[in-house]
Amino acid sequence: MYFLAYLLTGIIAGTLGGLFGIGGGIIIVPMLMVVLPQVGVSAQAVMHVATATSLATIVVSTARSAYIHYYNKNIEWALFRHIIIPIMAAVIIAVIIAHHINEAMLIYSFAALLLFVAGRTFFKSQQSDEVKQSLNYSIKIPIVSSLLSAFSCMVGVSGGILLTPYFNYCGLSMMKSIGTVSVCGMVIALVATITYALLGTNLEHLPAWSVGYIYLPAFFGVIITSVIFAPIGIKLAHRLPVPQLKKLFALLLVIIAIKMIA
Repeated sequence: MYFLAYLLTGIIAGTLGGLFGIGGGIIIVPMLMVVLPQVGVSAQAVMHVATATSLATIVVSTARSAYIHYYNKNIEWALFRHIIIPIMAAVIIAVIIAHHINEAMLIYSFAALLLFVAGRTFFKSQQSDEVKQSLNYSIKIPIVSSLLSAFSCMVGVSGGILLTPYFNYCGLSMMKSIGTVSVCGMVIALVATITYALLGTNLEHLPAWSVGYIYLPAFFGVIITSVIFAPIGIKLAHRLPVPQLKKLFALLLVIIAIKMIA
């Protein structure tokens, strides 16, 4: 029965991710937080397990996306090389911090992210596919990118929802921003997943079939269906009244955020 819940989580995350162009972690984390306590994950570990498992699924989904963008030449490799080492270091530090801080702080942080995404989803985006200025490869970009990536991996998302608008703001076209973020997100999720797996080794309060904080039944269940349903969500985006649906989706995110912190 629980594996069916993981399959359903993947269906919802994949479909909504494709429909609205958001990362699946936004949906995967809160849904796993509902299911995981039922399979024996203790209250003190449920957010960590949901976060780590979400990131593990994101490794697979972003790898597929990164390949597509690589094939279409949508990745700004100069920017990627400029920021990736600081990002990797920041992600490792952030996961270590998340491992030691109070579970409630992670929940509040995730709720804040949900509210941010809800606001961006509800109001018309000002992002543009036109290059507004030439990229200036100063120290500011890797610093800000590292901070955004660190926060993202602490709450179980790959960073796309934060890095994409930032890269676009810095002057990269929207298509190039999305493509570059796809490969950055794959690295962020991979480094965070490995770190969570190592930090959770031999912890007694984790369920069987776990690799560190990564709960394998949930990982495989989500991956199986999310990979299938993400393209379906993309196709639906061309047929459904997405602007109206986005407002309902934003309201749903607000409700989830309030539910998490209530």
